[in-house]
Amino acid sequence: FRRTYLPLTARYDSFAALCAEPPPADVYLAGSDQIWNTLFPNGRDPAFYLQFAPAGVTRASYAASFAMDAVDPAWAERQRAWIGALDYVSVREPSGLALLEQLGITGGEAVMDPVFLLPAAAWRELAVPVRRSKPYLLVYDFDGSPAIRSAAEQLAAAIPRLYRWKISTFISQEIFMRSELRTTYWQP
Repeated sequence: FRRTYLPLTARYDSFAALCAEPPPADVYLAGSDQIWNTLFPNGRDPAFYLQFAPAGVTRASYAASFAMDAVDPAWAERQRAWIGALDYVSVREPSGLALLEQLGITGGEAVMDPVFLLPAAAWRELAVPVRRSKPYLLVYDFDGSPAIRSAAEQLAAAIPRLYRWKISTFISQEIFMRSELRTTYWQP
């Protein structure tokens, strides 16, 4: 999927390497899912706040997500400085606006998750065909939650003639689109 649809820059192995030779651009854009979640390495990495970008270029976030209920006090000063250095800030959840306020950052905007920017027909064109005619259930669980597993098991038991069900913590883009667009039972 990435090779086919996403032209990418060279891969950088460290923040220092990115600072030493940033990809040439007029605008640097950061986003989206859990990018500023300090429970994960990306949320603690200045690269994900575009700190490598040279002076004079525009730095912005689109639909950045904290995926947290509160700012971690251990990271608040750094996040305040890093996000405050952006020219434009948008987040994907209203709760993100509240976290920006906790950091003392104003002017942020809540925007739509990028997946919803394309109409369903565009996603269908990208999806790989599925050869299943029986009902099935797909559950995508990023964190491997026992509560989600339990709910999925209960739902699967309640679906008559269910062909198959699966919980995944990682799915390739093609399989996710193929499964999501064709699944009988889906709950975002």
